[in-house]
Amino acid sequence: MRDLQQVRASVGQPETLNRVWLAAKTQPEDWKVIALKHRDEARLDDASKLLMRAKNAAPRAADAGRIAVSKAAFEDPMLRAMREFEGSMAEDSVRNHYDLHTQIHEWFAQDVPDVALVNRLNNRVYAELFLMPSWDPWLGLRPPNAYSALEADGATLASTTAAK
Repeated sequence: MRDLQQVRASVGQPETLNRVWLAAKTQPEDWKVIALKHRDEARLDDASKLLMRAKNAAPRAADAGRIAVSKAAFEDPMLRAMREFEGSMAEDSVRNHYDLHTQIHEWFAQDVPDVALVNRLNNRVYAELFLMPSWDPWLGLRPPNAYSALEADGATLASTTAAK
C-alpha cells in the first residue's frame, strides 16, 4: 500500500485493501514504477546467470567483454537480457504481493470453505488466480478452440508403470 501511495500520492487510504480497489487505483505503468523500488529483491544469483549464458551463448559479446571489460555492459546482450529479466521478476513479485496475495486474504476473510483444505485452496489458486486449472492439460496456455495438429491434442498422461 505504501508503495502505491508513493507512486500515486492522490490514491488515498482504502477502508480495506482489496483487488477491486487496487484495479481502480492502478495503471500498468504504476506496477513498473513500484517494481523499480523492489528491484534489489529480484536479483539473479550467479548460478542462474551462468545457466542463462550456457543456454544462450553469444561468443562475440563474450569475446568483446574479455577484451574491454568496460565495453561488456554495452555489448553483452546477456547482461541486458538479465537486467530485463530481473525487472520482469520484480514487477511480477509486486503484482503477486499486492494482487494475488490480497485475493487469497480476501478468501480467508470471507471464510470460503475451499480455503480450509490445502488441496482445495491450491486448486482454486491455480484455477482462479494463475488461470492454470489442474484439469487442463495445457495449464491455461492454449486458447479455446485452437487447433494443434497433435495427436490427442498434444496432451498425454504420464505412465504409471515402469518402462519394460
